[in-house]
Amino acid sequence: MIAEPGEALKLAGDAERRAGTISDPRAKAIATATALWLQSEALIRSRNAGAAAPRITRALKLISAYPEPSKLRGDLLLARAGVQQEQSRPAEALASLQEAFNIFTAVGEKRSQSIALQTIATLYTQANDLDSADKYFKQASEVYQGDPQLQLFLYNNRGNVLLRLDRLPEAEAQYRRALAVARQLRSDQLLPLILANLARSLVDQKKIDAAEVAIQEGLTIAARSGRRADPRLLTTGAIAAFQRKHFARARSLIEQTFAGMDIAKTPIAFRDAHRAAYEIYS
Repeated sequence: MIAEPGEALKLAGDAERRAGTISDPRAKAIATATALWLQSEALIRSRNAGAAAPRITRALKLISAYPEPSKLRGDLLLARAGVQQEQSRPAEALASLQEAFNIFTAVGEKRSQSIALQTIATLYTQANDLDSADKYFKQASEVYQGDPQLQLFLYNNRGNVLLRLDRLPEAEAQYRRALAVARQLRSDQLLPLILANLARSLVDQKKIDAAEVAIQEGLTIAARSGRRADPRLLTTGAIAAFQRKHFARARSLIEQTFAGMDIAKTPIAFRDAHRAAYEIYS
């Protein structure tokens, strides 16, 4: 589903056709709704929320004759929230997520409860209500701890919120937890990002030695895997070097951050890099 949503969409279409041959009305409705849910997930992952929306609506209508709480209903509401987020309808997305969470609670689906809570936290993060975001991330971490990858994203995202709240030691603690999980998973793809975030929390605490250890590890992993170093890692490295008064290294790292880019057209994610460049070259 994540790696090849197009193939997942095709398989889910086949599943819907097979569901049409089921004679029992309840089983047919549930099987068809499940196939439609899978189609909607594939479409959302393919950035086609518009095509996902009618499938979700149809699936919810199919199972409306069986109103008891079910994981499928909760999953469909999560998918609907994804569409609503994609279409910039946050209030509706929040309502869908809250309903999904209540259903998952009723049926004892703790992992799904955590996903719903983390998605609610993301909505609040996007709205800059960081205290509420942290509350929901904390609740999500308390509900379920059984999926390392889910925990990794939770720790990292909560760290980002705490960093923005200037609760730096707490942010560092969350990033270190994320780092431990990433190492356990041997994820060379995610390690540089988490190390960049950890380094930023350390730089902001004036722990430059520890920050430079994290930065160097991230740069080494990126080089080993043949990928370009994460711009956030390079930016934080430049800031750390500048604070050390290692001006040549600071300039080298910030230039690598913008290498191959039109500086006038960089996305908002490069805001910190622009600020760092201004300080370094002033």
